[in-house]
Amino acid sequence: MASPVTIFAIKTADCYQFGWPASYRLEEPHSLSREWITKAEYELPDGYEVAENAVGEPTIYDAKGNRCPLVSGRKALGGDDFPVLVIGTVDESAREPITLKKIRDLDW
Repeated sequence: MASPVTIFAIKTADCYQFGWPASYRLEEPHSLSREWITKAEYELPDGYEVAENAVGEPTIYDAKGNRCPLVSGRKALGGDDFPVLVIGTVDESAREPITLKKIRDLDW
C-alpha cells in the first residue's frame, strides 16, 4: 500500500530571478522564511519508505534500500517544476525518475 509523505518545496528569490527549479525536502528548512516554502502531501509508490539516513535526516528509500533523492521534474525530466524521485543521482544516465502523485496542498 502506498504511503503519504509531506514534501516541502523551496523556491527562493534566486529561483525566480535566474529561472532555477525549486528544491524539495522532507523537512521544513527552519532557517528560511515560509514566504519561500510551500508544502504538499504526495503518495509514495508501493515499496518506498521514509527512514532516517546516517546523519538523522529523513530520506526516501526504495524496497532494495537504495536512497532516492527528490529533485525537480525540470531537472530530471525536462518538464515542469514538481518533485520527482530518482534512483541514484540525477546525472546518471541509468536514473529512473518516478513522478509522485499529489494528494493535496497543505496549509501552514
